[in-house]
Amino acid sequence: MPKNEILVYNYSKERLPLTKKEIISLSQRILTLFGEREKVCLSLIFVSPSEIKKLNHYWRKKNEPTTVLTFPYSADSLSKDHQEIKEKDLGDIFFCPVIIKKRAQESKISYKKNFVILLIHSLAHLYGYDHKNKRDSLIMEEVEKNILAKLNFK
Repeated sequence: MPKNEILVYNYSKERLPLTKKEIISLSQRILTLFGEREKVCLSLIFVSPSEIKKLNHYWRKKNEPTTVLTFPYSADSLSKDHQEIKEKDLGDIFFCPVIIKKRAQESKISYKKNFVILLIHSLAHLYGYDHKNKRDSLIMEEVEKNILAKLNFK
């Protein structure tokens, strides 16, 4: 499998749950567990609570900060000139470290583990899983649990 292009940007003032190198390595492993065989592009962007609140309000009409927002790439938005791209652009994932830490404390789990769970969840969305109804939620949860178990992340 060709090497993926996983970009990690930290625009927040917070320390990330893992080093950028560890985040990239972890993302590679998760992509493999999703069965990815092509070269993919993925952006992981860490932002402040105010920034994620703006994004959440604009895209989801929810005027509050959230842990993560996932934006799948749409092949329909490719111009004809870019049809030759050899890698698959999965999309962009925005994380808010402050809110991830807060939710981790509320759930009595570590910041790192909460981040890993959210990364798996977001990648599941990029692979087309959703939780719009009970059946889809159960399927998505099962996929996420299986991947988390295979990672053996504590």
